[in-house]
Amino acid sequence: MPANELSTLHNRSLVIGNRFEAIDTTEHLKCNRSTAADSVARATLKKRLACWTCIYIPKEARGAAVGLLALLRNEGGSVGTSVAQIIQERREQFHTLRLNENLDPLNPSVNTLLTRGQAFFLQHNGDAVLSHQMALGVLGQSRAQQASSLAYFDVFSFSAAVGVLLVAFVLLMRRSVAEKGAHIGGE
Repeated sequence: MPANELSTLHNRSLVIGNRFEAIDTTEHLKCNRSTAADSVARATLKKRLACWTCIYIPKEARGAAVGLLALLRNEGGSVGTSVAQIIQERREQFHTLRLNENLDPLNPSVNTLLTRGQAFFLQHNGDAVLSHQMALGVLGQSRAQQASSLAYFDVFSFSAAVGVLLVAFVLLMRRSVAEKGAHIGGE
C-alpha cells in the first residue's frame, strides 16, 4: 500500500474512533448524571430516614430494625405495584363500559366515522364487508386506547392522593432529636 493510502486510512480510523469516543463520552455523562442524582438522594434521604427510624432503638436491636425496615420497604413496593395494577384494570373496565354508552348507531359522530373509515379502507382493499369490519376495528381500538388512558389517569390521581395523605402523616410524626453528643450515623 502506498504511504498516501495508509495515511488516508489512518485518518479515517481516527475520525471513526473519535466518533465512537464522542458517543461513549456522551453515554458516560448521561450515566454519571443519573448516578449523581441517585447518590444525592441516597446521601440526603435514605440515610436520614434510616437514622430517624433507629434513633430510639437500642444499639443491639438496630440490626433487626434495619432488616425489618428493608423488608417493609420491599413489601410496600410490591403491594403498591399490585394495588396500582388492580386499580388500572378495574378502572379500564369501567371506562370501557362508559365509553360504550355513546357508541351506538344513533350517534352521528359514530356514523360519520364508520362511513369515512369504510370509504377509506374500501379504496385500499376493494372489499365492502372487510372495509366495514376494519372501520369497526379502528373504532374499537380508539375506544380501548381512551379507556386505558383514563384508567392510568385514575391510577395517577389515586397515587397523588396517597402521597398527600402520607405527607400529612409525616407532619403528625414525633420529631426525632438526637441526644447531645450522640453519634447515630456510623455504628
